[in-house]
Amino acid sequence: MIDSSLYNQLADAFSHFNLPGSVCSIERFGSGHINDTYRVTTSEKDLPGYILQRINERVFKNVHLLMENIENVTNHLSKKLRDIPGNISTGESLRLLLTADQKPYFKDSSGNYWRVFLFVMDSVIFQKAMSSEQAYEAGRAIGEFQYLLIDYHGVIHETIPGFHNLDKRLMEFDQAIKSASNKSIQKAENEVSFVEREKDQMREMIADLKLENVALRIIHNDTKLNNILFNKQGRALCLIDFDTVMKGYIHYDFGDAIRILANSADEDEPDIQQVSFNLDYFKAFSRGYLEQANVFISPTEKKWLAFSPFYMTFIIGLRFLTDYLNGDTYFKINREDHNLQRARVQFRLISLMEVKYDSMREVLQ
Repeated sequence: MIDSSLYNQLADAFSHFNLPGSVCSIERFGSGHINDTYRVTTSEKDLPGYILQRINERVFKNVHLLMENIENVTNHLSKKLRDIPGNISTGESLRLLLTADQKPYFKDSSGNYWRVFLFVMDSVIFQKAMSSEQAYEAGRAIGEFQYLLIDYHGVIHETIPGFHNLDKRLMEFDQAIKSASNKSIQKAENEVSFVEREKDQMREMIADLKLENVALRIIHNDTKLNNILFNKQGRALCLIDFDTVMKGYIHYDFGDAIRILANSADEDEPDIQQVSFNLDYFKAFSRGYLEQANVFISPTEKKWLAFSPFYMTFIIGLRFLTDYLNGDTYFKINREDHNLQRARVQFRLISLMEVKYDSMREVLQ
């Protein structure tokens, strides 16, 4: 439930976007770790409603640059989809709405930043993959997203410097170890040892991509399954949550998607014995992705696709562990040791993928 004080704050922020109709309801929406998200419905029955978000300015230090990225990318995607002959694509894109004075965000008197997107009609979000067909659709949508941005030549700001940079994340981890309490370090002893044991292997992919001068592309950078909208018939419509759209290696998108959809357990499953790796979902996702990506992917990029889930699962697990050691200052938590449990799930998944690695490589060959 939203109390009256917060409701009034949300309604006031929404009013600055000068949209038709009056507010009928505001409800919390989604399960994101960073921003606060709400669905707003209005008296305009012909419109599907809106997504209102309070941007986390602790994470995104320069909201102006963040929103410039999102405005530019959503405009480009909309134009590309309109221009596709016969609309053979999904035909959907995220639509950012502007304030009454034509700005992509509103800043209130308390310093909170707000933005609004049009809600996509008849769309659904899944936290876990339910079938190989769904995994295929996820792969197709992510490959298409990257493909549609190949010819974008506008400005893209680095909204979170070094977001998937392993050396940066390891440096943050080392700093967290030095400042963490003895109790936290003792609880995380196995996870800390896992990081030390695996970190050199994780560096190999990036080292080779740099050696071969593989180009950085504009990618999504946060391809969890719940950042893909599906229709009720099971077809992927579009990607959402463009906060991390920046230049990077395509492997970040591929690997992060596999990290979520090929794991049968939740990202924070308390019983790590429930964690498993679904090779069939990996195969289906890879097929959907390559149907779109084969027109632009290079041989060196393709060579490392099978390893990218290891890299991204390690990066995310490392970030969860670091946040735990830092006292849970970045990711939202719902219970004690929540981030430590998240890290344990990631590291367990890496161990399971190692058993299937030869099969993963065969799929992508």
